[in-house]
Amino acid sequence: MKINSLTGIFAIFLALTLQARETEICYLSGRGCDNTVQWDFYCTAGRGSGVWTKIQVPSNWELQGFGQYTYGHMPLHDRLGESGIYRHIFSVPVSWKGSRVEIVFGGAMTDTQVSINGRFAGPVHQGGYYEFRYDISKLLKYGKANTLEVRVDKLSSDESVVKAESLADFWTFGGIFRPVWLECKPATCISEVAVDAKADGSILVEATVAGKTRGCRLSAQVRTLEGEPCGPIFEHPCGDAAVTTLSSMIEGIQSWSAEFPRLYKLELYLSRGGELLHRVSEKIGFRTIELRPSDGIYLNGVKIRFKGVDRHSFWPESGRTLSDAINLSDALLVKEMNMNAVRCSHYPPDRAFLDYCDSLGIYVIDELTGWQDAYGTVVGKELVRELVVRDRNHPSVLLWANGNEGGFNYELVDDYSRLDPQNRQVIHPWLEDELVNTFHYPSWSSMREYLAKGRKVWFPTEFNHGLYDGGHGAGLEDYWNIMKNSPLCAGGFLWDFSDQGVVRTDRGGELDTDGNHGADGILGPYRQKEGSFYAIRDIWCPVQIEGPRFLPSSFDGTLRVDNEYSFTSLEQCNFSAVLKRFSFPEGVNAETAVSLIVPDIAPGMSGEMKLVLPADFGSYDMLELKMTDAAGRHSSTWTWTVGSAESFAAKMIAADSSKGGRLPLSNIRMVERCGKNAVLDIKELPSGWTQVQWDLDYRGLADNAGITFDFPEKDVVAVRWLGDGPYRVWRNRTRGVAFGLWEKAYNDTATGESWEYPEFKGYHSNMYVADIVTRDGILRIVFGSNDLYLRLFTPSKQLQRNNDNTLGAFPDGQISVLNAISAVGTKFKRASETGPDGEKAYLEHNASRHASSASGICFMKFIPTSTVTDE
Repeated sequence: MKINSLTGIFAIFLALTLQARETEICYLSGRGCDNTVQWDFYCTAGRGSGVWTKIQVPSNWELQGFGQYTYGHMPLHDRLGESGIYRHIFSVPVSWKGSRVEIVFGGAMTDTQVSINGRFAGPVHQGGYYEFRYDISKLLKYGKANTLEVRVDKLSSDESVVKAESLADFWTFGGIFRPVWLECKPATCISEVAVDAKADGSILVEATVAGKTRGCRLSAQVRTLEGEPCGPIFEHPCGDAAVTTLSSMIEGIQSWSAEFPRLYKLELYLSRGGELLHRVSEKIGFRTIELRPSDGIYLNGVKIRFKGVDRHSFWPESGRTLSDAINLSDALLVKEMNMNAVRCSHYPPDRAFLDYCDSLGIYVIDELTGWQDAYGTVVGKELVRELVVRDRNHPSVLLWANGNEGGFNYELVDDYSRLDPQNRQVIHPWLEDELVNTFHYPSWSSMREYLAKGRKVWFPTEFNHGLYDGGHGAGLEDYWNIMKNSPLCAGGFLWDFSDQGVVRTDRGGELDTDGNHGADGILGPYRQKEGSFYAIRDIWCPVQIEGPRFLPSSFDGTLRVDNEYSFTSLEQCNFSAVLKRFSFPEGVNAETAVSLIVPDIAPGMSGEMKLVLPADFGSYDMLELKMTDAAGRHSSTWTWTVGSAESFAAKMIAADSSKGGRLPLSNIRMVERCGKNAVLDIKELPSGWTQVQWDLDYRGLADNAGITFDFPEKDVVAVRWLGDGPYRVWRNRTRGVAFGLWEKAYNDTATGESWEYPEFKGYHSNMYVADIVTRDGILRIVFGSNDLYLRLFTPSKQLQRNNDNTLGAFPDGQISVLNAISAVGTKFKRASETGPDGEKAYLEHNASRHASSASGICFMKFIPTSTVTDE
């Protein structure tokens, strides 16, 4: 490396900056589904075929009214063999003549032949999810009109591409679905940049120069995003080689992580004889990723665990064509769930999504397509090159995935390290490799067995398959408790982010998930939040607070806190607390802020938080504690009840003056096993309330226990309640709800086939009082025992099922007050296979701390509509 004086280097740098020539970009298409350009279009088969018309670019042509909707499982002989022919007229300025002009396609499905002014730009590109480009400098008419023609075949002529992409378990579309643009660079230019920037401030840059390299010199400067220089300029002559390597050590660098995603800007200058030829800029992050055998995954010397999700690039009205707004929204939803990682399944995502992962802080596994079948070596090598070259400078990308679930071509593995100076680990999701085990969908017991006896770093790249309302949050707490306490476990990835429901323009706008194939998201197609969204957020919150759900009047304000962050101290987070007192159904009638003493607990450590409670603490009903993270994002809300359900019931009934009518219910009875000496006692009290008390004489396992009765569902319009909400719960998914006053209108949502959330029907926990609102009045139930559940009817079954794992067990009758409720399973696992909470409840007459009580009391009154109106 040539060493110049500081003054000389600064003078050269200043001159280069003033003269800087950057790559010029001209979009021929729009930039996303919310910004498109019309091109001429001809579809060869299916809807809209046989005539020249217009189409929005970028788009998938099925969503534009052409061709045939195709899910990957559709047999080849049922496919139409669609092709799309695109034409577009564009011009380029005369000033571009003599430059290097490339046409770039962000992605096109699948085989793509590009012609400029009747001449092929290069060979047919095969592979639907990858950015590719052609040098068209010699094909253009400068200052005049140019004709672009693109032929896109939906089904590739390469059998391995068909198997890897088109026969996969996801929607397969056709068309130019990502943007198309021109890049104009000098004839001698920087064509590729590969960066390895480590946490200690060392940086290595490999720059590929196209054109005449002799006599050229590359200079580099690291800057903050605000433009302030970091460290000295570093440089190196190019010589005759196409690739020039530069290196330096930058002092005072702040490293990148998901918790502190600090980014910098690397500027590269290509010059010859003091004349600037080209300048490029890359956003980078300084971080060091290591896979330590039989130990774990380390970032910047600290062991990390993935709290991850598998994500398809998908939107109902535009297929795989997204917008910056959708990509940003998805990244923010990942952060909102307290996740720190995304596996890009099963293909590389939009550039914009990785940019947001860089800036917001999300760890990424970037994946080559290959769903149970692999690309052939010749086409695969080209696609690996396109994947790695586009994405290698993103600090968020920590690992490469060479296909999925058997779709692996091992002849491609060496190409990743050859193209990637960071030499990131290459994994094979679902497989046990030399150093890692990423086995998919383990049962809780098999996971525990491996983590107790295994030797390889373990992280399932798919687990808790969340078909409908099962999976995701169901059993996650049991899984996570053994995962986070195992030194071999590097976390895991939930399948998957959102339901892939596509708008069928051939079926009047029907939202189609291809049966149960696409209905397995934590979110709905339009990112509607299911109950598991909040359960995951609670379980994966990096600050966990231990303590009973019920705080006695003797509570001294001490809460144990576990800091599960990797890099964040507790002093960098903010906490606030408030005590609340409720009137029902009016709401909060008193609220008092509570002072907090929060110690500075280091990452991975535990300590105690102290709440300074008022003297009348015991007169309140609830303590609420909120947390925001170092970036100011709301991370969690914890709630504890203070007064018991019994005491709240006594106050409500004593203060009640409403006139009761005849209860519109019948056949109050016990559910599950009762025992021959079980007691069910129903009394009409002088106040107009009906008291129901029960006591089971039973010891053993049961799905449900308590009382149930018949109630006309057709008359119900809403429910409002004081208890946990607003989402329903299962025995193995009780996290993510909060105590408070809630209300929701009646719905009959079949989760994953309709998306009105929160679902009305199901189990609701920690109940104090509930109003079931009907057309004729209100059935009010006051719960006189702690830890009771309200069951509201039985959720409707989805039409497209492959098993009954995700159906919980419900008692007969329509409304139930229960001591115990059932668990729910996942697409591939029964509830009992998801951990201890997935087993049936163990009931005991005089409940020990390991069992559920089988006794309780509640009070009911029906308030007719006329009485409600009068009040």
